[in-house]
Amino acid sequence: MDRRTVLKIATSGAAFPFLPSWLVRGFFQRGSGEPPGDGPGVRRLVGPLDVHWHHARKRGKPLLLLLVPRRPDERADRGLLFGGLLNHGTDEAMADLALCEVVCASADAVRSQFKDARFEGEPLMVLVEQRREGVGVVPVDATLPRGDGSGLLREGREVRWIDRGENGALECIAMVAEALHGAVAPDRRTLAARAEGARSVLSEEQQMALAAMAEEGAKLDLALADRGAAVLLRIAEETPALRPRVLGILRQTVAERFRTAAPSGARWARYYTCIPEFEGEEGTSMVDCGMALVPEVSRRFLRFLTEE
Repeated sequence: MDRRTVLKIATSGAAFPFLPSWLVRGFFQRGSGEPPGDGPGVRRLVGPLDVHWHHARKRGKPLLLLLVPRRPDERADRGLLFGGLLNHGTDEAMADLALCEVVCASADAVRSQFKDARFEGEPLMVLVEQRREGVGVVPVDATLPRGDGSGLLREGREVRWIDRGENGALECIAMVAEALHGAVAPDRRTLAARAEGARSVLSEEQQMALAAMAEEGAKLDLALADRGAAVLLRIAEETPALRPRVLGILRQTVAERFRTAAPSGARWARYYTCIPEFEGEEGTSMVDCGMALVPEVSRRFLRFLTEE
């Protein structure tokens, strides 16, 4: 595909004339409000979720909520799981995350904020998006295998999903990534609508810059790539030869977004020995107690702010 065609894909939805106008307009609508301010190395969830929802719409993206369970042991498991996804997910999983604004919140907070939230229990994630008939609140869940009961303990509790070892942790991460893909970008129609939503909040100059960025040798602008992630993925879909480069770019955008600052409502922690240490804080001297047995994929994890 030549450069002119790539530019056309980046700046126009003409390649999908069958898309209904409500799907193009309604998926993402401009909103008001700004996200809460960032602290040193951590984005705290301040105020109601509508601030994050407005910010997501302003950026032309759906809002992906990582649900924080009530039970402490389940929170610990989920923090390990989400940390593994953000740090060790595949390029395809990173591309799906790049399509979303990501925030941590409890199921009760989601139900309180969004009247259309009718999911049961505490699924892993919830995707919030604008639709013609209102706000769509979609639970995203996966049935994860539990550990083998080998007795790996942390803070007096068995760590269930990582005690299967590195392969077990990666298996769980892959299952979550598959569920996320099924909600965020399951088909061409959905991705096309997301690209239209992204284009609606980008200038023509920015869209042309994204088209150029998809090609080898172009200068990277990770902030723009993050905003136009759906546009880049549409280009990759229509020009498969560009897909490896596009996925590499989107992986960098997710790493840039979450390398230092965790998603709003959480902070990064890491296991060096028995006791987790928050990143950016001076650690204490501790005796090694066998935590080297914890899989590397599980050592950097999210600690939800409700745990502090």
